[in-house]
Amino acid sequence: MRVLKAIIGCMLFPFKLLCELFDPILRYIEMFINIPISFVLGGIVNLINMLPSIGIIHIGELILGLLSGGVFFVLNYFVLHLNVNIYLIFIICTGISIIGYFISYLLFKFVINFISSVISFIIVFIRVAIYLPGSIWMTLIKTIVPTGIWCLVFFFNYEYWISSTQTITYSILLLFALLTISSIITLIIRRDVKFSSLGTLGNVSLEELSSFTHSIGLYIMTCRGVPVYIGRAIEFNNGGLRKRIRDYQRGANTHSSGKWIQEHQDDLKLYIIELGHTGEDVDFVKDSEETMISRIYTKLNKVDAGISYVINISGYVIGGIAFCIVMIIILGVTNLLYVLIPYSLIVSVVCIVLYLVENKNKWR
Repeated sequence: MRVLKAIIGCMLFPFKLLCELFDPILRYIEMFINIPISFVLGGIVNLINMLPSIGIIHIGELILGLLSGGVFFVLNYFVLHLNVNIYLIFIICTGISIIGYFISYLLFKFVINFISSVISFIIVFIRVAIYLPGSIWMTLIKTIVPTGIWCLVFFFNYEYWISSTQTITYSILLLFALLTISSIITLIIRRDVKFSSLGTLGNVSLEELSSFTHSIGLYIMTCRGVPVYIGRAIEFNNGGLRKRIRDYQRGANTHSSGKWIQEHQDDLKLYIIELGHTGEDVDFVKDSEETMISRIYTKLNKVDAGISYVINISGYVIGGIAFCIVMIIILGVTNLLYVLIPYSLIVSVVCIVLYLVENKNKWR
């Protein structure tokens, strides 16, 4: 059996390398989406929330309302050119300002949180599907089936696929999509894994956690959509996952990562992966934690930083270059391209800088 596993392991080495590069590419996608949504707009929301209220009037929301009216005035002056007098324009701007005041909280708080939460859930679910270890046969299904489908599509359309850079790019994207879909389907049909999203760590109630009292497994915490910590719970007779999460909420974890999590619990999204309920499942939980931490880069988990530097930085660079190529193929040469390409390169730089800074802080 060991010989068979070794042979299959050698066969799957290219896919393993591909999976190693998958995480920094996913992190690049996260940052690409989250920089304008969570960091820029989210930062504006936090600034607005810090402003005081006068009676029932919130200063921050009032400013947003006035800005929305002002934006319409400027838009009309330079673009719309409505054929009405200035007084009607003023009334329209005033109406927009009033409406803007009442919808500002919904637009700038609820919508941003909803979008970032959905993105975070999707990316974390994809990560779990790709990196959570399973049996050797499960791994074969996740890799050979989509690769076989891709080969059939490729070789039956060989002359078409190699006819241009565009079709080659699409074929590579198809392979990534098939591998991802295969991993997701495999995770969904697995009976030994249950994936749950519990919302914000600081708002998770004891009642919600009570169902995990005798469950052991992993938990992932994300901040603005990006994973910051992966932990495990193996005490199936002493509170299980419920106890571990409650320890963070109470501030019972005194290590550096525990203190950081407790201080930022209102900013962290919590995902739980149930992997068992008995002592027989403890080794699987330990193996899963080791695998997930080694393949998913986080702000707080300490890992061997040797080859991971090369893999992560390469992934961020590949992510930026791949995005530029795909955008050039899809959009052609347009004005939007001149905005997206510099932005995509900036995201690569931001990812690399954050990676280096966070890694440096881990080893202080």
